Amino acid sequence: MEYPFRVIADPDGGYFVEVPDLPGCMTQAETRDEIIPMIEDARHAWLETAFELGREIPPPSYPEEYSGKFNLRIPKSLHRKVAGAAVRDGVSLNSYVASVLARGDAQAQVEQRLQNVEARLEQRLADLEEHLQVIRESVQHCSVEVPMPTRKG
Repeated sequence: MEYPFRVIADPDGGYFVEVPDLPGCMTQAETRDEIIPMIEDARHAWLETAFELGREIPPPSYPEEYSGKFNLRIPKSLHRKVAGAAVRDGVSLNSYVASVLARGDAQAQVEQRLQNVEARLEQRLADLEEHLQVIRESVQHCSVEVPMPTRKG
């Protein structure tokens, strides 16, 4: 099965890649050439694990399945609130709600990027701490004789 995936370029370099249909199926790639092999490995591992654990495997979705329309039931008070906000912004209710949803999605993407950066920083910190420990152990095993100054006079 082919699952669509989403690629987000990291401003610090590399790419974050996820399969939205498979919750938690994600990876990172350093170069564009690594994107396809990395996401295929992640997808394969996700599907294999889900199968082994007896979890339901969702079918792939395809963008052409979506018409761009859906019905949404919300409380009257929220309807009134967003309709008022749309009027204040001088846009249609549909445009206002679409922009709010897009901002929410963008915020979720930024939060995901921050989590990825945080995970990379934590890994780098752990690596540095490991190197520091090796250096400390090396220093403990070194013996250096320091000559004492002699008094003249």
